[in-house]
Amino acid sequence: TRLNRYLPQAKLIFILRDPIDRLHSWYRFAQQNNDLSEEVTFEVYVREQLGGTPKREQHWLVLEQGRYVKYLKHFAHGFNKKNILLVHYGLLSAGPASVLRQICQFAKIDDTFYQQYDFKVHNKTQTMKNPRMHQIIQSGKRAVRKRVASSPHLHKWLRNINRHLEPAYLKLNRQEVSKDQWLLSSSTRQTLMGFYEREYQILGSLKTSLLEDQPQLL
Repeated sequence: TRLNRYLPQAKLIFILRDPIDRLHSWYRFAQQNNDLSEEVTFEVYVREQLGGTPKREQHWLVLEQGRYVKYLKHFAHGFNKKNILLVHYGLLSAGPASVLRQICQFAKIDDTFYQQYDFKVHNKTQTMKNPRMHQIIQSGKRAVRKRVASSPHLHKWLRNINRHLEPAYLKLNRQEVSKDQWLLSSSTRQTLMGFYEREYQILGSLKTSLLEDQPQLL
């Protein structure tokens, strides 16, 4: 690949999430952005991707894209495996400071920057009372960001305003949702476990593997 040809010593870091959790996250994100009807349950969302007609929209491609191994193989064949680090998203989420220290060790960079770092979640997926309104607001924000990209002072001023307005907006438009919509039948979950069998083997190893043990996973 061109990447390997021009940057043969590059260090690559892949953060891998439980593929079923990733599916669920995308499901909620698509509903938040009004790309997916609130009437569609998680079970239907998964079943449509397992056996339905292929669709082009990103939120209908998530099932197949969770098969990390087929993507990792391309990099494993093109780069020295010692320059590839696999990180379990669950470990990163549970202990970000510890995992970042390991990442810095792998990349041979100073980890002191992260000692006082804010690890709060700033883009948490929400369930909206009015997804259409949320979609319009988000589209408007993206358009404004694009227009002010060349004016850093204006961009910073608008960002500060957004930090004060967004919590109030989310409080008005956010709603609790019945988690029954998120349930999967045991048969569908078993199907997914088989579909992602190799991915779960790697994720299971990442829960305990040290940096020097990782090359064998690929």
